[in-house]
Amino acid sequence: MARLRLSLGRARRMRKVRRSATNQTLGLITTIAARDDMFSWAYPAGYFATGRVALAKIQQALLEKEADDPPKRILDLPCGYGRLLRYFRATWPEAEIVAGELVPDAVAFCQRTFSATAPQSKEPLWEADIGGNYDLIWSGSLLTHFDEDHWKPILHHFAEALTVRGVLVFSTIGKSGYEILQGSDAYPWITAVIPPRYALSDAGAGHIVQSIADTGFGYSHYPDHDDDPYGLAVALPEWAADRIVASGMTVVRHEEGGWGSQDLWSVTRSARTEHPDDVTATGIGGY
Repeated sequence: MARLRLSLGRARRMRKVRRSATNQTLGLITTIAARDDMFSWAYPAGYFATGRVALAKIQQALLEKEADDPPKRILDLPCGYGRLLRYFRATWPEAEIVAGELVPDAVAFCQRTFSATAPQSKEPLWEADIGGNYDLIWSGSLLTHFDEDHWKPILHHFAEALTVRGVLVFSTIGKSGYEILQGSDAYPWITAVIPPRYALSDAGAGHIVQSIADTGFGYSHYPDHDDDPYGLAVALPEWAADRIVASGMTVVRHEEGGWGSQDLWSVTRSARTEHPDDVTATGIGGY
């Protein structure tokens, strides 16, 4: 009986959450996959709020690039189960949306639910054929999980997939993550929703802190996953900006904490090589 009451209560709660989400974004598909680990019953509305905030930042990036037309071809990589992709479909219903993801079930869900197409993604990403001619590429929580050797080739791979006027928007863990790993209590809105030390061991967290102090970048595997290329990466803005430029792109904007606990970057293909100090006040120098 208690289980039935819980189920009915959750159903009522989700109806309310879905109704609110569709009121805020017309045409939004609110179906959530059973295996979507981005969804939490502790804060179900947060699932849609995260997508809505990212969409607003992406729209801002497109405006700053002075895009004349809405994006016709969009890549979401990694797309997961469509937490952001659903907002792209609602906002740009005529666009071709490509869902990039290593998890086959997630790709199938996005194809079935949001009419997305899907390349065959793989690790390392730069060996995958992700297509091209994208007006917009969104990459949330990708580089936050890979070591230094992955950054430049991934960013270069994205740069080659953009149109001349295309925009890449992606997220990183920056100064706030560095300070949290040092024990700072200055970010309660972040520490309230992440595991202690970002789920790293004491040694892993300490390694990142020391590496950042030395170079501006730190990476550690998660505990018991030393053979897995997936871990936690923290990059200070100056270090990240150098890699963006080295990969053939120009920073349009960097916003510290622009996506909750993560920084947001909007970048474009470079017409010339540009040093981070040359970026305008709306970019790295103005965050």
